[in-house]
Amino acid sequence: MTGPSIIVNYSLTIMLFISIGLAFFYYRRHDALYRSIVHVLNNVPGGIIIATRRTNIVLCNRLVADTLGLVPVQGGEPQNYDVRDNQMLAELCLDLFEKPLAPEREARSFEIVDQHGGHHRWDRHISSYRIKGRDLPAILLADRTEMERLTRRLEQSSTHDPLTGLVNSDVFHDRFSQALEAAARNGSMTGALVIEIDGFAELQNEVGWQAAKQAVIGIAARLEAETRAADTLARIGECSFAILLTALGSTAAAMRSAQRFVDAVNLRQGPAVGQPISCSIGIALAPRDGSTSVRLLDRATRACRRAQHAGGGGVSMYEAMLDDLHDGPSATLVADMRRGLEEGEFFVEYQPILDFASGRPVRCEALLRWRHPQKGVISPADFIPAAEQAGIIHQFGDFVFKTACRDASAWPVGVGVSVNASVIELLSGEWPLHLCEMLARAGLVTERLSIEITETGAIDSLDRLASVTRQLRRLGIGVLLDDFGTGHSSLSQLSVLEFDGLKIDRQFVDDLGDPRCAEIVRMLAEFCGQRGAIVIAEGVESAAQAAQLKAMGCTHGQGFYFGRPMPQGELLRKLGAAPLEKRPLSPAATR
Repeated sequence: MTGPSIIVNYSLTIMLFISIGLAFFYYRRHDALYRSIVHVLNNVPGGIIIATRRTNIVLCNRLVADTLGLVPVQGGEPQNYDVRDNQMLAELCLDLFEKPLAPEREARSFEIVDQHGGHHRWDRHISSYRIKGRDLPAILLADRTEMERLTRRLEQSSTHDPLTGLVNSDVFHDRFSQALEAAARNGSMTGALVIEIDGFAELQNEVGWQAAKQAVIGIAARLEAETRAADTLARIGECSFAILLTALGSTAAAMRSAQRFVDAVNLRQGPAVGQPISCSIGIALAPRDGSTSVRLLDRATRACRRAQHAGGGGVSMYEAMLDDLHDGPSATLVADMRRGLEEGEFFVEYQPILDFASGRPVRCEALLRWRHPQKGVISPADFIPAAEQAGIIHQFGDFVFKTACRDASAWPVGVGVSVNASVIELLSGEWPLHLCEMLARAGLVTERLSIEITETGAIDSLDRLASVTRQLRRLGIGVLLDDFGTGHSSLSQLSVLEFDGLKIDRQFVDDLGDPRCAEIVRMLAEFCGQRGAIVIAEGVESAAQAAQLKAMGCTHGQGFYFGRPMPQGELLRKLGAAPLEKRPLSPAATR
């Protein structure tokens, strides 16, 4: 059963019980109760039609009457209508007066054009119930139009960047893999271009995130205008894009294409009057520089960085000697990570998650950090992928869980901890039981731990992951779906996986002013509300965002507005205050 179907069936169940109650009182002619229940029916989010004792006369709630423009029967009961006066009503009531009435096993769909010319798709459910020896037929109508429209937008958000509308990195890698297979068959050349906006961090600090965001949108439009129909343009980072070039005749052709993109960006001004803006491009070619989309994109990125180090605004072709892409650095990184684990270079910080209703922190997310002796603090995004490839991700997982459970045992009882877990960890053997052992050693009850899962579509089948989520929840451990709305996430996963809440990706929070993003957030909040799940909005940076998200149905918030990631000592001091201090920050300072 899909996500939208769950919502519709839930609503129909409510409507069904109300309909039975209405019909019962209607036939007993309890006028006061009849009027009261009609008032309730008029506020139900769905259409209801009930047969009366008079042939061809039905009782309709206001939604049906207003949509179809029905005219009440003169001298009859309120909201009684003659099916012969309206063709669409007659079609909806087909079989309603048959005896005996056969319930429909599956909903029938009707395309409706309302009295104002609007289009709807209604699903009709028809049933018959015997009360005190009398059959009471009723039709329940669910308007699927809005839910289907929002579902399509959410599905699009899982394949497209919500800011620019370009395809995201998942789609890019999929198309790249197909292009590489085709190139291998016909012996042609394929290229990867990585484009980065020069000095974007400084630009953002100077003009603010909103203006910088407009620059990203403008550059995306210029690049898209120069992209051939056979090629693919994607946004792969905050200020970076990638282009797949197919059917290249030569290296020179790739250079000419790259220079065309550079010129399209560099000849324009930036978000402030008279402010120049430029980009740098790196190129990697298949089969010369690699045979997979991941490797080619990585090598094009390194070439792009070299172009930026040369002053920006130019193009660089990947060169193995110059870009230092021997196997040595990867081996060195793995050795550094192993050494760092042994010598205590890794540590955990915590970022509060607030309950909008109480204004208090109810859990904190554990975030892994690496303080390298030469390179300083390194983000997990720079070493976790390498840890997964090297097969040492489990050591990091154990370190974070042990540290987080030990630290959380010292927090107030009402505050839990959430920890990120990779799909690789979740699907490895008896991991849930191993997790319970770590909780027991730390003296932390299972109900105070939540697991954050991301990239759920990265596995071949969700069935194995669904089994793990069920096991975790049976043990009392919470399950949160992280970064929802981007990457592989979709409504279909919500109907397969058992979960206690989902975290809406910060991209949607950044772009709440976009009606499309706002609609998706509202729809997800409504869906989770139906299932009794919480909704955590990530990346909250202002009081206005927090208020808007709360009004849209989000139950919790996380972001720099509520608190930066902090070490255990500072967190303990914060948790002693009520509520947690909230400090407004400039958008540029949060990135």
